[in-house]
Amino acid sequence: MKEQSYYDRYMRQSWIFQAVGIVLIVTAAGINELSGRSFALPVWIIAGLGIVPLVIGGASSRPHTVVKSFAILLQNDPSSVNAREFLTAIRKAGKVRLVKRSKTIIESALYAYGQSEEADEELLKELREAIDNNVKVRAF
Repeated sequence: MKEQSYYDRYMRQSWIFQAVGIVLIVTAAGINELSGRSFALPVWIIAGLGIVPLVIGGASSRPHTVVKSFAILLQNDPSSVNAREFLTAIRKAGKVRLVKRSKTIIESALYAYGQSEEADEELLKELREAIDNNVKVRAF
């Protein structure tokens, strides 16, 4: 079996969170419909427990969040492996509009990788091209 990239595992995990949230919310709705008591405490508890992973998974899978997350990973651990994962995330996320602060995080990640011992000039060039083509700054 082919080893999945960190990007693929990250996205799969966010989808699992969303699926668990949906299942819990549907379960709460089903219990609510099947029981004679409308909106009983267990229904609220199960629905509330479903909302949390649904929101976390949904927020984690948004393209701007994915790009920023992988930029932070590269910034904190500037290795060629993480640079390739960041490149994958940028390419798969497509066109992304980030606030200036998030764009600064991306630039810091590139700088950190460029200064690391593992820095590969060709990979750094590919990253810069992908960022120029896919990442734009938005006002807010």
